[in-house]
Amino acid sequence: MIHRKIMETLPVYHDESLTIVELEDRFEMTVAALDSARCSNNSVRSL
Repeated sequence: MIHRKIMETLPVYHDESLTIVELEDRFEMTVAALDSARCSNNSVRSL
């Protein structure tokens, strides 16, 4: 369930190729945002 939420919040760029490092950075930021929102009972909006 968490994995699907993370994937739903990640922006999709059809014309932009991302490196592994960029993908990892975005994933970590998304996980941190979801964790922060969960702790404060807020929702995370999609970009």
